[in-house]
Amino acid sequence: MKNLFCFIVAWGFAISFAWAQTPTIEQEKQNAQARLSPFQTIYLHYHSLAYDTYNLKAAASTLYPAYSSAKEADTLAIKLRQILDANGLYIDETKLPRNPNHYDSTAKKHIYRPFPKFPEIYVEKTNNQWFYAHETVVSIKRLHRKTFPFIDDELLNLIPDWAERTFFGLSIAQYIGLFCLVLFGFVLSWLLNNLLKLVLPSLLRLLIRDEAMQTRFKRAINPLIFLLVVWILSNVLKGLHLPAYLTRFIIPPFDVLMHILFLITGLRSIEIVSEYFMYFAKKRESESLVHLIPFFENLMQIIAMVVALFYILQTFGVNPTAMVAGLSIGGLAIALAAQETIKNLFGSITIFADRPFKVGDWIMADNIEGDVEEIGFRSTRIRTFSHSVVYIPNGRLADMTIDNYGMRIYRRFKTHIGLTYDSPPDTIKAFVHGIRELIVRNPRTRKDFYGVHLNEFASSGLNVLLYIYFRVKTTQEEWEAREEMMLYILDLAHLLGLRIAFPTQTVHIENSPPAPNLAQTPHQVVPENLAGKVNDYVNQKFPIES
Repeated sequence: MKNLFCFIVAWGFAISFAWAQTPTIEQEKQNAQARLSPFQTIYLHYHSLAYDTYNLKAAASTLYPAYSSAKEADTLAIKLRQILDANGLYIDETKLPRNPNHYDSTAKKHIYRPFPKFPEIYVEKTNNQWFYAHETVVSIKRLHRKTFPFIDDELLNLIPDWAERTFFGLSIAQYIGLFCLVLFGFVLSWLLNNLLKLVLPSLLRLLIRDEAMQTRFKRAINPLIFLLVVWILSNVLKGLHLPAYLTRFIIPPFDVLMHILFLITGLRSIEIVSEYFMYFAKKRESESLVHLIPFFENLMQIIAMVVALFYILQTFGVNPTAMVAGLSIGGLAIALAAQETIKNLFGSITIFADRPFKVGDWIMADNIEGDVEEIGFRSTRIRTFSHSVVYIPNGRLADMTIDNYGMRIYRRFKTHIGLTYDSPPDTIKAFVHGIRELIVRNPRTRKDFYGVHLNEFASSGLNVLLYIYFRVKTTQEEWEAREEMMLYILDLAHLLGLRIAFPTQTVHIENSPPAPNLAQTPHQVVPENLAGKVNDYVNQKFPIES
């Protein structure tokens, strides 16, 4: 027990000694006049302009000593404090560095940026002391005009003395201003909404005839009006000069709401621009632009969302420089995780640049065959002939060998027409001649290259080769042209009395083979009666225009 008591006493003396040697925040506040650390400089400026510890000269001494006029330095020190309060830039004393040799590894300087949202506001070590940097001092006037676009400092002098009395940290003028701000917000929203209902429909009907485009403009204008109201209220709120411990809970939601409304307005504006270009692309019948515009629409919308997310994160105090540095540190992991996405992105760019196919084309990529339904940002959707849907990543599709049937100028039709072996040669010649005439007269066939010939002695008949090309655009038209040509050929065969062969076997038994007639000459001329029948039939199907 005695040893335990001695241990507790010794431990208490050790803690007391360590506590006595550690400078508390209050002790550091007392030494803040020396400006030996970022904490001392920022604390000196901020609290020297507080209501109960007002010391303008001490606040002005924290600015970079580049101004000969003390009055100008005093004014800039006050404006800097107003900028911090109006934007909700609250000073968290526990997070301020107390190291006199604080070093920013990103900037590679002895600087400290307390507010990621305002990177131009920072303190810098100069001659073994910390001051608000020269860049900060130069930027104060610009930032002040940006923060208070509607409220001038001269208006503050018009506030009567009784309105400057404070209750619970706020003056009477600020309470009145908050009440008027809420009332002004309701009145402004009511006026703009009713004005839009009266003017906007008539204006859109006058400028835009397309009803779909009118609807798109309405969808884009509504968030734009709301954005305007929020922006006005936010700037008027900043003009009330509320303390930072309040504005840090009020201004960020306003900023986030403005970023979201701006994003919605931007996305709907991108849709309008895309629809506008799509209209002219269809008017000029530019199929490449018709399929390229949706891709760039999706790309611009993704960029807009990324930018909005960046600003929203910045509103919540995320340092963009630190975030980029973090990405560089984990760049390898991110690159490995995103390599497929990047590959598909470049595959999409390659497809749109080379244009190996377009929506509606019939393609074959490796073992996948079907009609292209959509070329997306990441993948391409193909409707197969079994009516299933296949999604192929664009990165993979860009490396495939693609056979585009949709880009064919002509559609080939190759087949054999089997005639029975008892068909007379003269009749076969007339039949071949008639098919050729049908091809020449048909407006949907290629005239400079085709073939119709008695081609082979097959096992079940005499085969006539039919090799032609149709000048059609779609598969449906190709099927129709094939059907039409085949019916014409069957009609011609029936007209000439020819029979279409089918697989049969006939066994002939003879005592001795007949002697060949070597004097028989081949038939070179189509008899006149057969030629007349063929010409009459062809003229009936494709009359000659006089």
